Amino acid sequence: MVLTWKYVKTTTVEKIRDVESKVGIVLPEDVKQIILKYNNGRPSVDTFDTAMTKGRQFKKLLSYNREDKENIYTALDVLSKENKELFPIGVDPSGNYICFYKNNIVLYLHETGVIESIESSFENFLNALY
Repeated sequence: MVLTWKYVKTTTVEKIRDVESKVGIVLPEDVKQIILKYNNGRPSVDTFDTAMTKGRQFKKLLSYNREDKENIYTALDVLSKENKELFPIGVDPSGNYICFYKNNIVLYLHETGVIESIESSFENFLNALY
């Protein structure tokens, strides 16, 4: 099945760089390109599995625009209080974050602080959606 995106909003390289400098990381180039193309987007194929649970839903990519409701800035503020090693990429319908964590993609369950492993890269995560 081909992955398409709905509700995409334009963002800029400068906004991505701003977040990278704020957090002190450099995102992989493929991730930056996905953010630039599909910022705030909702994937047409959105179900994924973690090491612990099956049938999770990937609601959307976080937006790099401060004015959007579910944005990277708010997510970073929340996670900086809970686990500074997590870098959020997306969110599920329950407000859990899909994140980079120690060079892997994980699901961070915000109510319990549990981290569930998903994939070894963002590309693998997108390819594993069903």
